[in-house]
Amino acid sequence: MSVPFGIQKGVLKNQIKVGKEHSLFNYRILDVPRPHSYFPYVCAQITPINGVSRITALGDSINAGRYGINLKKTYDELLKQLSNKYGKPKQKNNFDLVMEKTNYYVVVRGKGIIPTGINLNGNPKLSFFAIWKEKKESSLQNDLMSIELTFHALDSNNGFFMLDYYYDNYPLAEEEINNIDETAL
Repeated sequence: MSVPFGIQKGVLKNQIKVGKEHSLFNYRILDVPRPHSYFPYVCAQITPINGVSRITALGDSINAGRYGINLKKTYDELLKQLSNKYGKPKQKNNFDLVMEKTNYYVVVRGKGIIPTGINLNGNPKLSFFAIWKEKKESSLQNDLMSIELTFHALDSNNGFFMLDYYYDNYPLAEEEINNIDETAL
């Protein structure tokens, strides 16, 4: 089974083409070995000892479209692709509730009340979340500890999906970063 975006656990910074460090030990991957059409931005946490321990992919901004259908469609497509590879995730999705609570309605003569749109930042806020965790019955491979697919609203009409892969060396990398911070003082 292939590794996420073709980026193997433990790869060191000098073994992969990275951009500048945008936060401590987090780099944009400039030449993604196995790109995905929805995720043009791929970053990785790469520490000096543990190498790659987390991969974060950011999708392009999506306009919700009328009734939020564009977001639901993208979520369903990504969920299907990931579920086919890693099994069934735990999910939280309040799309139907948000549709019910935040749609704007207009009265149209002869047609009654019809919805005109969705507010992503309304109350409740739209939430799409799926997580795969390593367990006996899961099909996570390649030293993956967990995978998270989340939605983030940019404004009332637009948002993007983020996909995080955590390798099993992630806790060691976090400890490595904490130790560097502690010894710096």
